[in-house]
Amino acid sequence: SSSRGRAKFANTVLRSMFSFGFLFGPLIGALLNKSMGYAGLFGGTVVILLFTLLLQVFFFKEVKTNRPI
Repeated sequence: SSSRGRAKFANTVLRSMFSFGFLFGPLIGALLNKSMGYAGLFGGTVVILLFTLLLQVFFFKEVKTNRPI
């Protein structure tokens, strides 16, 4: 069904982003720490969280179900 396919796709994207974070997170963190110190690390975290919030606010669509889960 379409719902099952979407769930598989969402799970695949989630796992890929998790792996992406493990691969590139330390590199980006080290560069931010070297250039701006701990303020850069916390600032980078704030930017990522705000970006994620904006994506969710503007692109999240409620999925209607026929029956409660």
